[in-house]
Amino acid sequence: YGTTIIPLIRSGPHNLVTGALGLLLVFRTDAAYARYKEGTTLWWKLAGDIRALIMWTESHIRCPLGNSSNPEKLDAAVTAAERLAVLVPYAFKDHLRRVTRTTPYTELMEAGDAECFFETTHNRPLRLISMLSRSLDDVAREAAELYEGSECGMGTARKVEALTRADAQRLVKEIVMILGRCERISTSSVPQQYVKHTQRFVTAWLLTLPVALVHQMGALTVPVVVVSAWALFGLEEMGMAIEDPFEVQCLADGRIVEQIQLENLCADIRNDVERFRRDMESEGCGL
Repeated sequence: YGTTIIPLIRSGPHNLVTGALGLLLVFRTDAAYARYKEGTTLWWKLAGDIRALIMWTESHIRCPLGNSSNPEKLDAAVTAAERLAVLVPYAFKDHLRRVTRTTPYTELMEAGDAECFFETTHNRPLRLISMLSRSLDDVAREAAELYEGSECGMGTARKVEALTRADAQRLVKEIVMILGRCERISTSSVPQQYVKHTQRFVTAWLLTLPVALVHQMGALTVPVVVVSAWALFGLEEMGMAIEDPFEVQCLADGRIVEQIQLENLCADIRNDVERFRRDMESEGCGL
């Protein structure tokens, strides 16, 4: 009986807990990937909202009123709002990564606005969104004044101002909601008790795995255990890496890895806005 009972004792516990270990790892990686997927979805939504805001100011405000009399104030208001909109993704990125820098804010902001922005230490994206909201109100007011001075009259001007503010505030509200959801991902995490228990479970399972395999595989036990450890610890490390998709990781060889290429995405949004403005000016819609 010894030749049959001893192997059963060696492999039996591993057979019993392997299913539970698999469920733990699946839940760990699935939860981490869900956070990563939500983070990427939110950032692409943010990019779409910023582009939509710029297209709205150019196509429905600057272009129709560009040839009216005295459009300089409207031009200044639209330009200021668009610059603040371009800075929103940069403020999101710096806030989520908990870094502070002056560029590109000093490049696109007026001196007074930049000083007011840098005085805020708690939540700079929210401060920037507030400045954007007030700037869009200025756009609505200037557009209404141009309509009021034209043949359209006071009634049309008030309707234009109301619709302009409604559209602008709708986009601003969506940006605020995106900020809140990104902060939730960044500040919350998978429960640490679950993470630590999974790590201990994997370690204990791997440490006792040679006892379960040696009677069947002999010398091949060593490479099998090594490959199993590489696979399981790799899954655990992957879950930890993508749990916060906004963080930057520094590898041992000095390389910097971004789970979501936020820097490139911010630059793409800025380039798209500048390219769209040039295209509108070439079509004769500029001021």
